[in-house]
Amino acid sequence: MAVARADTLCRAGIPAALAIEIDRQLTAGGPNAIRGPLHHLGVPPNQAAELVSQINAGAVSAHKLCLAGWNPEVARIIKTASGI
Repeated sequence: MAVARADTLCRAGIPAALAIEIDRQLTAGGPNAIRGPLHHLGVPPNQAAELVSQINAGAVSAHKLCLAGWNPEVARIIKTASGI
């Protein structure tokens, strides 16, 4: 499933390194997601913080990602690919 999720994110236009990191964070789940690696891959701090807080909460909301500045299509793809 992990490879399919990263592949889905890449096909949506997310750079491969970022797609792999998002997939890694989603796989870690629970309180294990951290924003540092996302920020180092170019995700603005507020967007990284929102994604990490949602992963740690165990529920991804495309709407809340959009409010944090994520592109709506990317937010939808992350929500769909997350499975949570």
